[in-house]
Amino acid sequence: MTICGTQDGAQGSGMTCDQLDTRWYNVSRVAPANVPNRYGMAATYQKTSDGIKAYFTGGSNSTNQDVGTMDIATMKTSSSSSTKWSKGPDMLLGITRNFHTATWVDSPLNGVVVIAGYTWVIIQPITPVIVYDPNNGTWSGV
Repeated sequence: MTICGTQDGAQGSGMTCDQLDTRWYNVSRVAPANVPNRYGMAATYQKTSDGIKAYFTGGSNSTNQDVGTMDIATMKTSSSSSTKWSKGPDMLLGITRNFHTATWVDSPLNGVVVIAGYTWVIIQPITPVIVYDPNNGTWSGV
């Protein structure tokens, strides 16, 4: 299990992660400073031969509230290896949704499922449910 959280929303970027599995090492402050995850994020993981990939959907940044950001971290399985970041495709939500919930679903979807967002007014379901497929790097609705 990987648990992650954003910095104070006023700072607008950065995140901490701890891997709650004693076979892996803990990491903290793993997000680069320029990751626009203001207003919240959610993370999940997939084990790969490279290490653990943590996919997270960041909340909108302050200038574009309708876009949820997507970033991918490969957290190496050796404590001497550095965390590598890559950028996935943003999800265009069409509505201000700041906090997201996400989980990894192996079957039948095999991807990161984002199920809810938070506006300044109310928590709302995202319908259709949005799934990120790591095999082809795309978002789709189900």
